[in-house]
Amino acid sequence: SPGQLRYLLEQLPDYKAHHYRKDEDDPGYPDATLLYDQRKFEALETGHWWLSPTPDRVSTGFGNALPRIVVWAKLKHKPTGRELYFFDTHFDNSRPSQSRMAELCQQKMAPFRDSGLPIIFVGDFNTDQDRGDYPRLTSDGWKDSYLASDKASEDGRDNNVPTFRNGTRIDHIFYYGPGGSALSWERLDTPNPKEPLSDHYPIKAVLRFE
Repeated sequence: SPGQLRYLLEQLPDYKAHHYRKDEDDPGYPDATLLYDQRKFEALETGHWWLSPTPDRVSTGFGNALPRIVVWAKLKHKPTGRELYFFDTHFDNSRPSQSRMAELCQQKMAPFRDSGLPIIFVGDFNTDQDRGDYPRLTSDGWKDSYLASDKASEDGRDNNVPTFRNGTRIDHIFYYGPGGSALSWERLDTPNPKEPLSDHYPIKAVLRFE
């Protein structure tokens, strides 16, 4: 929500957020928000598309009641000058919208893959081994950082480390690009289990691109 975003930016003064806004005075639609450390990164380009048959405008159409979005930024790492693309999303929890949203993302991301730059794609995909389209999200060279966990099965299609309270793993950190590897993946548990931060657990991955 806008209030949550304001709170995060107050607590993280070195960070900047990119999310959908019609103009500078619009609080925006931060259903998917990308935050980056301005001390380390510069945003060279930003953009978004809606997860619908009409991705260029606020819309639904994949069976979802609410508009869903992908936001992205082309970031330059200031110390090295290297560049990467970072995408964030929140797929709908209705079926079969996750599969249709995954297919759209595959199409929309083709030009970014052709750039030769590393790509990171994160979010609540509402997709696990039983629903959505996990095989599509991990095709065409895309990799799931979860495979770096010592609890992951060989193909990653498991719920050994659930990220959602109902016991499934629907939140993902995918990556793509030359020399990319996941060094670690972990779920960050709430310090006090009686006071959960959310119905989801945060997840953290350390990635390296040669």
